[in-house]
Amino acid sequence: MSEVPEFIEGERVSALAPGRRVGVVVIRVGDRVAGRISERDVVEIGVRTGTLWTEELARRVAEADETERARVVARRMLNARMRSRAELIEQITGKEFSAASAARVADELERAGLIDDARLAASLVGSLRRRGGAGRRLMEQKLRARKIGREVSDAAIEGALAGVDPYEEALALARGRAARMKSDTDRAARTRRLHGFLARRGYEGDVCWRVVREVVGGDAGDG
Repeated sequence: MSEVPEFIEGERVSALAPGRRVGVVVIRVGDRVAGRISERDVVEIGVRTGTLWTEELARRVAEADETERARVVARRMLNARMRSRAELIEQITGKEFSAASAARVADELERAGLIDDARLAASLVGSLRRRGGAGRRLMEQKLRARKIGREVSDAAIEGALAGVDPYEEALALARGRAARMKSDTDRAARTRRLHGFLARRGYEGDVCWRVVREVVGGDAGDG
C-alpha cells in the first residue's frame, strides 16, 4: 500500500532528479526524498521544482510511487514467465500493493503487448497438444488455473481442436497405452487404467468409454 510522504505546511518541491532506472524521476522536498515516480506521472501530476507541497500533492506522489514499485515487480515477474492479466494482478496485490496500482500497471503492460491473454492461451493449449494429445476438459482446466477468461479460453481451445476428431485421437492414444501394458494385465485392470488415462487427458466421459470398449473389446462397462 502507498505510504503518504511526510507533509509540512509551506514546503515546496526542492528538486527533480533522474532516478537509477530509465524514465524514473526522484522528487525531493527539502532535504528528503518524497517519491520516485515515472516521467509520465511527473507530467500528469504537474509537479516541478518550486511546486507547493500540499497534502493532495503528497497523496498523488505516494500513489505514483507505489505504482512505479509495482511496475518493477510486474516486469520482474514477466521476465520469469508469461502471465495472464488476472494472474499478474493477483500476484502483485499479494505483495501488498493496492488493487488500483496493480490494475494500472496491468493496463500499461497490456497496451505494450507484454500481457496478452489470447497469446498465452494459444501457447498453453499448443503445448498441451504437442505433449501427446489433450481433450477439451484438460485444456479448460489448465487455462482456468492460469486465470484466463472464459471467452479467451474458448477461442483458444476451438482453434486448437479445429479439424480434430476427439474419438480418433483418444483411440490412437489408448492403443499406444494398451500396447505398453503387460500382457498378463487382466481385463478389469486394462479397462480401469485406460479410462483413467483418457480422463486425465481431458476427454469427455462418453469418448473415454467408447474408446475403452474398442480397445479392450466387448462390453467394458460404462462406469
